[in-house]
Amino acid sequence: MSGLTKDDIIRKYLRLHPDTPIDMQEYAVPLRIIRHVVDACAVFEREKCAKICETINNEYEGEYVSALWCARAIRKENADAA
Repeated sequence: MSGLTKDDIIRKYLRLHPDTPIDMQEYAVPLRIIRHVVDACAVFEREKCAKICETINNEYEGEYVSALWCARAIRKENADAA
């Protein structure tokens, strides 16, 4: 789901479920549930990014401090989003 905004996710959901009532307030699945799923996906994607940063650090045999700083910053954002 890389690069998808919440609106993109909602549009994709509505394409898959065209019978969903749209009145900008209610969906067959409540918007808060859709947003919860999108937020969970964002946390997952950020964790994948943090792991890539750690991989870069490992390739430099633990001497790429910027990569570790990046991984920690990404994980802090995840913690703040929770």
